[in-house]
Amino acid sequence: MAVGSRPARGGVERAVLAAAVGGGLGAVVWLVAAVVARSVSRSTTCQQQAWSCLGDAIAGFAVAVVVLAVLAWPLLRLAGVRPAWPVALVALPVAFVLVHAYAAFGGILAGDAPGWILILAVSYAAAAVLTEPGARPLRTVGLAALLIALYPAASAWNGRQQADANAASLEATHLPLLAAELPGYRIAQAGAENPGEWITYRLVPDSAPPELTPSATSDQQDIYVVISHPSPLFAPPAHCASDTSFTTDLPAADGPPCQPAGHGLWTRPEGALVAVFTSYGHAVVELDANPAVIPVVTVERAAEHLVPSGASAFPDSP
Repeated sequence: MAVGSRPARGGVERAVLAAAVGGGLGAVVWLVAAVVARSVSRSTTCQQQAWSCLGDAIAGFAVAVVVLAVLAWPLLRLAGVRPAWPVALVALPVAFVLVHAYAAFGGILAGDAPGWILILAVSYAAAAVLTEPGARPLRTVGLAALLIALYPAASAWNGRQQADANAASLEATHLPLLAAELPGYRIAQAGAENPGEWITYRLVPDSAPPELTPSATSDQQDIYVVISHPSPLFAPPAHCASDTSFTTDLPAADGPPCQPAGHGLWTRPEGALVAVFTSYGHAVVELDANPAVIPVVTVERAAEHLVPSGASAFPDSP
């Protein structure tokens, strides 16, 4: 037996000791994260450049996690959890799954010391069970299957919760949920803006892959749809602007004019874009697009095919 280390432990004692080491590491992770967040928030660079602040915080946290992962091996060995290196390695993906599940089910880890302690304690305990020499295969496979299934289950739950929240915010506007049906396009990034005042979404080409942060190129391929309440700014043909138009800071009498473009349709240039307007019941609908990329007739066709739909037709995903 090496000097300064305990005899190898097995079974429940092995899991308990690993959990104790993991809980201690969780407390250290929380403490390091708190110190980094405090120092970064006080920096002049952070106050002037938010993205730099966020990047520094993420980098500091990543370094802390790597260092603690390296420290886990000697700590586990000293505690008598052997072999220690498989536990230290397996605990990392287990912790990743548990952090994802914790966040998906409503937990907020930022500043949550009990959360970090609990997650890392459970992670190291589970890793000790999964890597125990001579363990029953059924127990090991069962626990591994449970952890693997937890990730997609948490993702599905989180997606459903976000969809329900988005649907509630859309319905709270008391505006008609009008889906523009245009072949070759899908609805994306729908939501209620400026709480309750208008609904926005994009018509994205079916051929465009989902993007968490749309690029300038993909933006040019999209049609922006805005559904808003009636406004004095919308009195065609003399004035054509919705509550969300760039000209809403103008008096109603100064609203830009527009040209008829068909039954109930009005159009006008808006910088490099073209804006097509129509009304539906007690709502004003504005569709904006780049005419150099999307023909105006395509935008007008979308405005002519507005169909009342359920909230499920308006995903907030890219």
